[in-house]
Amino acid sequence: MTKTATHLAFLTALTALTLGACAKDDKAESADPGSASAGKTVSAEPAKLGAVSLASMSLTLDVPAESLVSDNTATAGFPSGTLYADPTIFVVGANEMFWKKDLASQKAEIEKDPGNTFKKFTKEEVVEGGFHLEYELASMLDPKETLYGFHVRATIAGKEVDCSSNTKGPAEMARGVKMCKSLRASE
Repeated sequence: MTKTATHLAFLTALTALTLGACAKDDKAESADPGSASAGKTVSAEPAKLGAVSLASMSLTLDVPAESLVSDNTATAGFPSGTLYADPTIFVVGANEMFWKKDLASQKAEIEKDPGNTFKKFTKEEVVEGGFHLEYELASMLDPKETLYGFHVRATIAGKEVDCSSNTKGPAEMARGVKMCKSLRASE
């Protein structure tokens, strides 16, 4: 398989995972609208966090204990990891394929997303060594449904890292941002 074909396959899989990560809602689901759990908001805090490692990237972050970690660096050809948590988050290092060098370029990329239609930015914060963006999108699966996306860019041990996801609600986004902001160099 050529390098281009491998990268295209990786991006296709990444897109599918992003859509799968957006399949949960911040509201408890119930067949019976009169049940005790109907319409209750799920807590923004995971029950129990534990440190996990993305060994090839020399990074550690805090995620819910039941999360699965996939270090995709070898197959992607650049620093990359997926954390199957609630929400699923994607961690990538600088690469030639889809790395946006600065805040303005990242915002332009979000605005032109071919699948989920951009609505608005809700947070734009520049921090030392990176930035924190939050935004709303219309879901490609149901344009009436709003997705809540984020990118947390940081420089850790001299390396730029981007952590992101599209989520179904503000509470889920808050959990993802918290996980991303826990990124640190492995000891």
